[in-house]
Amino acid sequence: MHSRRFVILIATGALLAGCARNLTRGESNLCEVHHTHMSKTKVPIGYGLMAQDEQSRARYTASTNAFPHAEESVGGGCMVPLFAAHRALIYSCPSCQTAREQWEREYDTKR
Repeated sequence: MHSRRFVILIATGALLAGCARNLTRGESNLCEVHHTHMSKTKVPIGYGLMAQDEQSRARYTASTNAFPHAEESVGGGCMVPLFAAHRALIYSCPSCQTAREQWEREYDTKR
């Protein structure tokens, strides 16, 4: 009896592990910077300590005011949970995407 519950628990966990973590719940779908409606998109979740080079730090600083909804991935924390999701559902703003692309071009020409 206990082994059957264990098998069901493992099977359920394996199914849920591939599901996306929904980060849109309770969040507005209106971009606070561009005042446009955003769409939902799935992005990869990165686990572990992420290396931060100079460009990554500069992009993060710029993103908070100019393109907060242009993420290409989200951090999942340092420890990988037993049944970790591999993708996250987030809001994405097309104007934020355009602003990020412009920032990337300008950053590359300054180097």
